[in-house]
Amino acid sequence: MKKTETINTVKNLVENKNQVRAYMKGKITRMELVERGVKLVKPF
Repeated sequence: MKKTETINTVKNLVENKNQVRAYMKGKITRMELVERGVKLVKPF
């Protein structure tokens, strides 16, 4: 992987983590997560 690809991957992971955290706190719905393209690994 190129350096820029790695940076983008890390950024995406951090963003996804924040959105999943918001989902856990009930700030956004599961459908919103899916619309934003966040893949939920565990079956929530």
